[in-house]
Amino acid sequence: MNPENLVQSLQTGLRVTVGAATSLVEGIQDPVKREEAMATFQLDWDSMTEKLAEKGEVAEREAREFVEQNLSAPTAAPDTPASSPSRPQPSSQASADLRELTDELTALREELEQLRSQKQ
Repeated sequence: MNPENLVQSLQTGLRVTVGAATSLVEGIQDPVKREEAMATFQLDWDSMTEKLAEKGEVAEREAREFVEQNLSAPTAAPDTPASSPSRPQPSSQASADLRELTDELTALREELEQLRSQKQ
């Protein structure tokens, strides 16, 4: 199997998984979205994976933008109040989840880079 195809398949698989997870969360939160998700599962396999991959790509892009915004935001000194009171502070669980997801993405990127370097 061509390593480039393998990398592409892994990336598509990841995006399909993220898209499915996003659809599941949306379905739990909103009955209208639940009906849309159920309609997606009525499609043939190729159409379903394509839709989920698109949704996963959007979720990936939004997550990347969120992380970049939070990493580039200046941090306030511990004894001074936050400069933006309208922005809620993430809970410790959310911070832990974000760290875990970031670590997973980093590991996946490193694995993809290793596969690409093996190809050459």
